[in-house]
Formats: sequence, C-alpha cells, structure tokens
Amino acid sequence: MAFDISHRFQHDRTVRCMVGGSWDYAEFLASITKLNDPEHHNMLDWYGDDVDSAFFDHTRVNYRLYGMKV
Repeated sequence: MAFDISHRFQHDRTVRCMVGGSWDYAEFLASITKLNDPEHHNMLDWYGDDVDSAFFDHTRVNYRLYGMKV
C-alpha cells in the first residue's frame, strides 16, 4: 500500500502500513497475533505482507532524519 500524504509535499516516498496511531497499531498487532480474532484474516489481507513488528531499519531511518529541518 502506498499513500500520498499531501500534494503540497514534493517527495518520492511512500508510507507503509499507516495504521492510525499508537492505539490502532496496538489493536492491529493484537489482531494479527491471535488466530481466533475475528479481524485476524482481514488485517493480514489489508496489510498485504508478512508482519515483523520487531524489524527496524536504522540506516533508512537515520538517512531520512538527516535531511529533516528542525
């Protein structure tokens, strides 16, 4: 899934799995880890890939943060 955040931004990036903040992300993780959860299959279909909540790409994050103006 790719989302265009705003036409005002000049960018060539996409945002992966926008879940809706920390509360909805916690609900998403709970649903995908419980096979008997009624939303389990819907959430996995919506996400479209294997979910690895422990994966964190330090290099990519540092690269993106380096270019930000604070």
